Amino acid sequence: MRSSVASSTLGSQESASYLASNVKDWNHETAWVEGVSGFGIGEWIEFQNLSGDGCTFTAVTILNGYVKSDKAWSENSRVKRLKVYFNDRPVCILELQNSRSLQTFQVQNLLGNSSYIGKLRFEIMVVYPGTKYQDTVISEIYFTAVP
Repeated sequence: MRSSVASSTLGSQESASYLASNVKDWNHETAWVEGVSGFGIGEWIEFQNLSGDGCTFTAVTILNGYVKSDKAWSENSRVKRLKVYFNDRPVCILELQNSRSLQTFQVQNLLGNSSYIGKLRFEIMVVYPGTKYQDTVISEIYFTAVP
């Protein structure tokens, strides 16, 4: 069971919602948007009860920004730097490119060979500012695990 929670979430607008669960729905049209004033520095999204079902976690893949359209991506802020916590302990900082492409980071050496890791938190440290909105957006976060 993998649940996701966030420190804040932007309120729904028209038919769009920006819930933490959007980052794991395999839908590039949806996204998590932090919900505080400014760029969301210090805001986070966390995956709890993270289990590899007997497999070892090896990588995290992030789709940065609001990728549903060129306009949404450029107008909203994107993450430049994320601090990653493994069971409340900081383990690394991920440097993300200002790109609409999937970005993969190897994490096996950080998380060990455990198939159950409890929780991973991703905290916004630095952003690429949007041309119109300060809201910072992540569209998807995927985990890779191998036997």
